[in-house]
Amino acid sequence: TYKSGDTVIVADDLTSGQDYAIDPATDEKVPGTWTFSSWDKDDFKITEDTVITGSGTLNAVIVKEYSDTVEFVNKYEATGSITFEGTKTMEGRDLTSADQFVFVVMDGDSVVSTGTNDANGSITFEPIIYKQKDLGSHTYKIYEKDEPVYGGVTNSTKVYDVEVFVSDKDGDGQLECEITT
Repeated sequence: TYKSGDTVIVADDLTSGQDYAIDPATDEKVPGTWTFSSWDKDDFKITEDTVITGSGTLNAVIVKEYSDTVEFVNKYEATGSITFEGTKTMEGRDLTSADQFVFVVMDGDSVVSTGTNDANGSITFEPIIYKQKDLGSHTYKIYEKDEPVYGGVTNSTKVYDVEVFVSDKDGDGQLECEITT
């Protein structure tokens, strides 16, 4: 067993300044790691003063002591989404299939979703996707863009403030996204 500070001889074309991990399970070299089947889980670092011989053999210094403990790290990721819906109506005449208006969901200065209406006036927006980094409250402004312009039609200037609260109550990989205003 090697200890921190021990020098070992390693044969391969390893690059100076990179970290390498020893994994006895395989003999393949993968980016960031170099494996050697007769070694036990020690980490070493190739430094600028490492001596590389003409045959490609080099001296490496162990920088982490061997341990009998093994550690397994699981990665948890959760996602969720919300899709806003709305209704477009027209006063003074019927809404037709040619009357397609554009609606925007803004998060500050960023457009996070858009939607259009169908001939019945139903508005469906693109879903907004959340990840764990997005937990908490999000406030959006939803409004109708002032284009396209149809003859004799004045676009709505109404702006809706909507708050969405994103949480991970169950830890089941699915974030809960609730409209709170």
